[in-house]
Amino acid sequence: MHANQRDQILRNCSDKWRGQYQPDGQAVRVWQKLGPAHVVALLEQAAIPARTEARVLLRRMAMGPWRIGATVHRGGHGDTARGADPRPHVTVQVAGRSHHLRCLERGGLHVVQITA
Repeated sequence: MHANQRDQILRNCSDKWRGQYQPDGQAVRVWQKLGPAHVVALLEQAAIPARTEARVLLRRMAMGPWRIGATVHRGGHGDTARGADPRPHVTVQVAGRSHHLRCLERGGLHVVQITA
């Protein structure tokens, strides 16, 4: 990704992301305080199965406002369409839609699937 595009994505991030984590006993505490630059880096380095969706999501993030709905956590509240996600994930909201960046923790955090 070009530096200009990365800068635009970071400028588009809402400043209301701070503190967006779920303080339950199942939280992946070491990853809870990831900021916008970390989320962008996770998407840039997504695993092969998630790479296409990650690029599409990055393009959407460059075009308009987005925010971190919740930093890395397991479980959560779920919604009417699906229950709580037991895998570690980050919730990102772009253009009114929530996306789960499902992760594996192996020598670092890696996005392996993106669901909407």
